[in-house]
Amino acid sequence: MDYEGLPGIPEIWQDFIAGLALAGHWQPAAPSIDSLRAQAEALKNCNYPREKMARFLAQVTDPHLTYVQESIDSLRRPDTVVVLVQIRASLFGGPAFQLLKCLTAIKLCRHLLAESIRAVPCCGIEEVSVESPVRLSLLDCKGEIHELKLAPEYAGLRGADLLPEAQIEQLLGKIEELGGGTFDSEVMEILRSAYRSGETLASATAQLFTALMHQWGLVVFNTLSPDFRDFLDQAAGDFKARLGERKLQHQEYDRSRSGSLFAGQLPDAWDKALLEHSFVLPVAAVVISPCQLISFLSALPRFEMLSLPSPVPWPQPSVTILDRASERIVGKYRLSIGELYSGESKLTEQLKLRLPYSVVDRLHELESETGRMMAQLEALLPAEGEILAAQESCREKIIYQIEKLRQRCQAALEVRNEAIDRRIHKLCNLVAPNRRIQEAGLSGIYFLLRYSRFFLQPLYEKLQVMKFEHQLVSMG
Repeated sequence: MDYEGLPGIPEIWQDFIAGLALAGHWQPAAPSIDSLRAQAEALKNCNYPREKMARFLAQVTDPHLTYVQESIDSLRRPDTVVVLVQIRASLFGGPAFQLLKCLTAIKLCRHLLAESIRAVPCCGIEEVSVESPVRLSLLDCKGEIHELKLAPEYAGLRGADLLPEAQIEQLLGKIEELGGGTFDSEVMEILRSAYRSGETLASATAQLFTALMHQWGLVVFNTLSPDFRDFLDQAAGDFKARLGERKLQHQEYDRSRSGSLFAGQLPDAWDKALLEHSFVLPVAAVVISPCQLISFLSALPRFEMLSLPSPVPWPQPSVTILDRASERIVGKYRLSIGELYSGESKLTEQLKLRLPYSVVDRLHELESETGRMMAQLEALLPAEGEILAAQESCREKIIYQIEKLRQRCQAALEVRNEAIDRRIHKLCNLVAPNRRIQEAGLSGIYFLLRYSRFFLQPLYEKLQVMKFEHQLVSMG
């Protein structure tokens, strides 16, 4: 499915995916293996503080996470490059697209390795968007949408702020209640462990993503921690000096073009963070979502100014996850995913128009027609006698059977109407929550709570990072 059929996708993103010229912007490298190979070669000529960075990451990473430590050790090699992901500090992992971005980086590294390019997936936890309240959207055991958020006094929680312990425990209890005993207990324990007392929102997010993806060697670091800021000040002091010497004219972020798809997920200083990471890490590619494209393009002149090779922008695949029930509904009513974004009420109205209401009307007409014909027959019979009595009995039986059949058809249509309402309601809640694409409208942790943490493995296997279109993934 093309991006054009998705709600809220900015036109410039569609042009970027299609490989068209982006009017009024610096042209980024095309997302391709050839571009990544060229970037990897360019990075070999840059002097990165690899040993310092690897030593720092090793110190802040659990030594028992073998695959992560192997990735960190690989960063010491002069030929290793990084595929970078930047995600927001968020409540229990944030929207599902944050999981998709991490899986994209991991899988892209596997593609690069197949091309003899050594690559390590890295994930930086960035500041909460100033426009985004900290919240969680998920479905309960009956398929109803719920939005959980912190109390108003914590609405302005920032990434470096300590978690409100009582509030977090209250939300975790609410999640268990909504699951009705169906949510995975191991995932609940992972959430409790990551978002425990004494953690900040950013450090908890980092621990969650590390717990979920360490088996793939994803290196997660909290860019808001004092230790990281101190390291960056030491390793990137020259970068910051050069960055402050010159002033660049920034293009305005046109929100009307960005649409409302990722409302509340717009970047703050995302491009500045990308530059900081690119100064201390050999970033070959950065995984971006539609809301980050403009910021990436605005950063390109800065890379030029600082003589840094600009990373290849790699589109995060857009994915809709279907369970067995939703697949059956889509097939039964011959729906396209695009139709679901029109809204539940409009879709159910269209489907009900397909039902054979004419059968009920025809039976009603047949009943009337039978009455007329039997009346005509009665006029031809003697006024009294057995034949007239038999004719009346026959008329009553025929009309009774027709009426009974009409009532049964009417009841069947009502049942099908109710089934359409019920099925489309659940389908839209899962696939197009609040008429948004699933990855932006539902929290990623919902799918792990429903399917367990092992949900990530089949999603990883089915995710196509070289295919730049909306993908349907079956979890039936």
